[in-house]
Amino acid sequence: MKQVIVADIDGCICDFNTGFAKLLKKVNPVPKVDIFDSGFPAIWGWPKHYGYSSEDEDKAWTEVKNSGMFWRSLYPYVTAWDDLEFLQSLSKKHDIYFVTTRPGNTAKDESEQWLIGHGFKRPTVIISYDKPLFCAAVKANIIIDDKPDNMREANGVETMLFCRPYNVAEQGSFSRNVNSYREALKDVM
Repeated sequence: MKQVIVADIDGCICDFNTGFAKLLKKVNPVPKVDIFDSGFPAIWGWPKHYGYSSEDEDKAWTEVKNSGMFWRSLYPYVTAWDDLEFLQSLSKKHDIYFVTTRPGNTAKDESEQWLIGHGFKRPTVIISYDKPLFCAAVKANIIIDDKPDNMREANGVETMLFCRPYNVAEQGSFSRNVNSYREALKDVM
């Protein structure tokens, strides 16, 4: 049976936090953030936690939105290549939507280029700030995301939380906890 799969990008296959931390460091070099710490970041609101001001964050977000390169320059997680190869094989029989909240005029194009550059041919990237609503609109069977709030209202959809240090308290609140797309979708053929 054909499945509709909603897959997040940042925090799942792409390391947004390290890229944003490097950008914040350019904006304000004073706060100390160890991007090589395996527990980084430990919380969602990590910029303030590490000493960045709202103004620092606003400047960094302005750069993200206007650079035309930020989203395509992010590093893949170690499982990304394998996960994208697996998702590519699933896309022959299932609908895969990469749904993200990335802002900026070039966010969709940059996301598509990043995915293509990492092995996923012809990705469908959707920019949506209401993932549960999108899931309802496409009658999604599965959503995989690292942000619990993106899945709370996804009624009738199998919710899989991509485990990261900042969502430990939420692990166990959804259908499954996963560490890769391959793990999440191993039963989908």
